[in-house]
Amino acid sequence: MPNFFGVTRLGPPDLFACSSKEHCSRCDQKPRKGIAETPLYRFIEAFQERQETENLSQQVRRVNVPQVIEKALGRKLDDQEAQSMVEHFRLNIGNISLGEFEFCMKRFHHAQGEADAAAQDKCKGRACGGDYEIPKRKSSAAIAGLKVKHIRNNFAPVDVLQYPLTESQEIGWDIEARTKPKDEYYPRKQEDVTRSEGICLENYYPTF
Repeated sequence: MPNFFGVTRLGPPDLFACSSKEHCSRCDQKPRKGIAETPLYRFIEAFQERQETENLSQQVRRVNVPQVIEKALGRKLDDQEAQSMVEHFRLNIGNISLGEFEFCMKRFHHAQGEADAAAQDKCKGRACGGDYEIPKRKSSAAIAGLKVKHIRNNFAPVDVLQYPLTESQEIGWDIEARTKPKDEYYPRKQEDVTRSEGICLENYYPTF
């Protein structure tokens, strides 16, 4: 799927559309056909077609067994299915007979059915909120935690000016840190001066 500028590729078209209605409807119309959902006679028919192509009597080359299974499925095998197929079929040099193929295919078919059932149970458990539930981050809880951290607690330790500290100050700040005194704005009367004016007068007329 090309990106906005049309320069690079980001993968298949449905990579970022897994939650769209169009993608869900497309998946519902074309469900993925599994090995356990395919009847066994389809694999036998694909085996017979392959033996006619190779001009062999009731036999097929072992290296062509994956192609026989893919022919019956109508798609390529994924990694998990290919690994399971290697465990049930001996894909070495030589030919495989129809009887051996049918016997191995029954075991392979049964194993894939159990694997699909286990995968469905796992998905149901995740959807129902069982052991597979993923904890979600709640923004309201995070905001409440930050609010508590920045509110002064009357029972918390105090600083030099006897101001109670917040939870953040208790953890990350020095308790003995001196805070800036509050500037009081005077005059209340005409003869009073402000704190800043008093500092200037004190510096200009030093007291001895």
